[in-house]
Amino acid sequence: MVNWLAFSPNPSIVLAVTEPEAPGPLSVLLRTVQVPTAIVDSQRVLANLTRMQTKAAESGARLRPHFKTHNSVQVGELLRRRGVSSITVSSIPMAIRFAAAGWTDIVIGFPLNIRTLDELAALSQVITLGVTVDCPPALASLVERTDIECHVWIEIDTGYGRTGVPSDDDEAVLALAAQVSSAAHLTLAGLATHAGQSYAASSLAELREVHMTTAAAVLRLRDTLSQRGFGSVAIAIGDTPSCSAIDSFAEVDEVRAGNFLYFDQQQLELGVCTAGDLALVIACPVVDVYPRRGQIVLHGGAVHLSKDQSRSGAFGLIAASDGFSWRVLDESVARVSSVSQEHGVITAEPAVFRGLRVGDVALVVPAHACLAANALGEPLLLEPDHPNSEELAS
Repeated sequence: MVNWLAFSPNPSIVLAVTEPEAPGPLSVLLRTVQVPTAIVDSQRVLANLTRMQTKAAESGARLRPHFKTHNSVQVGELLRRRGVSSITVSSIPMAIRFAAAGWTDIVIGFPLNIRTLDELAALSQVITLGVTVDCPPALASLVERTDIECHVWIEIDTGYGRTGVPSDDDEAVLALAAQVSSAAHLTLAGLATHAGQSYAASSLAELREVHMTTAAAVLRLRDTLSQRGFGSVAIAIGDTPSCSAIDSFAEVDEVRAGNFLYFDQQQLELGVCTAGDLALVIACPVVDVYPRRGQIVLHGGAVHLSKDQSRSGAFGLIAASDGFSWRVLDESVARVSSVSQEHGVITAEPAVFRGLRVGDVALVVPAHACLAANALGEPLLLEPDHPNSEELAS
């Protein structure tokens, strides 16, 4: 038998529940949990996908979701069955993995690593390959490799300050475009940007402003390239916060967000999703309970949840379940307050201690879904099997 935190009709009440004689699909999955395990609600994933697909289609933009968030062949298949055919990945191994799973249109969003050119050559023989560049030396190595036929995206830094050509450096962008155009085996695909500065926004209005500023910067560069004879190249954007906050992608050609499929505590704090959109939990075994200090220790630490934190400093939220779905508890009731390598510590109200004991399973919504999902590999998929699942998720 397995216990977990459950919710009653009164969301403020936390109960202890042992799986019933006729368990729901989530309780069936929880029976199998021995170590920290990712569980994904397929119904929520598909609802999140549909919203972004609809917005992209209505704007005339292509949705190329970033698979780094889930890095899952199973979840990828869910998306393929719903019409996704073009994807973004963050590494060569990820590209190889999804090419082996039958994906044939893949862009590697991470800047070109010239130590992997042989692997790129092999990939380019079997898929339509896109690569990302932001500096002349790396691009020069690609130009020399005539056995690598691919589409080249120039990365633009619109304020995040991580990688990319600064958006005000027209000459550098023009030089890279000329480099690409000099090679018959390369095609200049467009300009790509990740407005990671959106994660520092304090309101939806500020997120929309980030998007408008970002779009204006790359649109101006596209006009510059067109005026210099490079034609009308495509524009790709890809951060979940601003992509979720805006109503239209009319200014861009391609959308590469990825976190929107799962969402997480950070996105919830930003206001770009609801608690009912949270599609990933990490099921963590309870290994000790300390009522006197108000803490519960989990097998679920930094190597499972990552060390990324929410703005409040939490490493994750705690969810309650009825065996069919889950509902996030208020952070004031329970939160993952600290992590070390294998340990996770929940700081909780007394009601939670009445609901969890050693050997039970706690459900954690991670602060950052992408790192947690990648740390744990292929998830268990929760399939819809509840007559009131939408109500339970709200």
